[in-house]
Amino acid sequence: EGLLGFLLDWGVFFFTFGGGRFGVGGWGGRGPAPVFPKEKPLQPSHGLTVVVVPFLNRLPESPHKVVGELLADAVIARLSRCPGVVVISCLSAQAFVHRAQDTQNIRSQLKADYVVAGSFLIHGDRVLLSYELTVTQSHALVMADQLSCALGDVFASDCSLAADLTNQVVQAMSAKDATYASTRPMPSLASATGLSAGVQLMHRSQHIDFVTSGKLLEQLSARHQRSAELMAWRVKWHVFQAVYGWAIDPKANHRDALGFAQRAVDADPQSPFALSMLALATGYLSRDQAGAKLVVDQALQIDQSNPFAWLVKGICAAFQGEGMLGYECTQRALALSPLDPQRFYFLSLSASAALSADMLPTAVQLAKASMRLNSQHVSTVRVLAMAQGLQGHSHDAAQTVKALLRLDPGFNLTQWRAHSPGAQNPIGKKLEQALREAGVPES
Repeated sequence: EGLLGFLLDWGVFFFTFGGGRFGVGGWGGRGPAPVFPKEKPLQPSHGLTVVVVPFLNRLPESPHKVVGELLADAVIARLSRCPGVVVISCLSAQAFVHRAQDTQNIRSQLKADYVVAGSFLIHGDRVLLSYELTVTQSHALVMADQLSCALGDVFASDCSLAADLTNQVVQAMSAKDATYASTRPMPSLASATGLSAGVQLMHRSQHIDFVTSGKLLEQLSARHQRSAELMAWRVKWHVFQAVYGWAIDPKANHRDALGFAQRAVDADPQSPFALSMLALATGYLSRDQAGAKLVVDQALQIDQSNPFAWLVKGICAAFQGEGMLGYECTQRALALSPLDPQRFYFLSLSASAALSADMLPTAVQLAKASMRLNSQHVSTVRVLAMAQGLQGHSHDAAQTVKALLRLDPGFNLTQWRAHSPGAQNPIGKKLEQALREAGVPES
């Protein structure tokens, strides 16, 4: 099903007129259905699956066909480094180079949720790429755009066009799934869509979005009860509930976070992500920074290149007042996952670490970069207000606090002292004073 036909192998024949032995084959018509032996199904992935079809040359007679293949390869390589994204190999995608609009077959044959396809034109020494991102199930167009770069840039390892396209695709897929999940009954959602939406909604400031995120993750956990990844995301949800001050019963929230963390590690003791979330809960909720350090170091022994582990190691160091170490660890996390769908979160925690290290201009720069990707993450706005206040930019700090209180009207210094692990150390006292002078109420 979905096959164009069959290549038939008729064997090797000797031809007297040709002077040798030749392999002979033929083209057979399309049959009613292919016959393949049934195999044990693989464990389903919870990530979004995307196929990048090599981009077509608008001028077929042009000798630059390879440009489209190089660009597709570069995008595939970058997407493969994005957590939560599953990328179909370029060899499989090649089969659809002239059939990119056949999303039904792309979905059935490659099991892809999204397809990226388009065409390019070379004018002088410039490449102009037009591309579309489409949902394979509904054939709906998510986005379409044009990008350009110098022709020589296509052959560089750090091709700017491929980087921009990858970033746009990842952000568009995450936003699409969050919107879709908000308008559909949860049991009908595919696991990949539900997880993507749950993570996306978790980082928004609106309480209703956060609650929806929790319900999505809970629903998915019922389907995939042994998934370490899902249990780890539920840990992060409970940590965020404490960060936002939305836990009705903080002790129960703390207990649930540690419970899901232990379930995640039990499901996969070798999962750096599960261990990192256990470390986050241990450091932030239990205030046990030494214990958190032991756990996250264990994660890094398993995978020295895991970005989440470096991120958690950095924020735990910042909680202990080791700001410079924290900053270096968070920067390493950013370097390891430069196109992470949650890049704003990496930038936010790096800004927090820079603030702890008294690197105020850097903290402001990182916080603003994070807010350009997600302006609704309360913690980032808070970091920006504190950094501006400590720089002596009182007017900017006051304006940022106004934006902070619009996002979180109930925020006050009493709440901050209760939920911030570093509130009682000297740096924490200084940060509290910066918030007070910028206009954050006591209670």
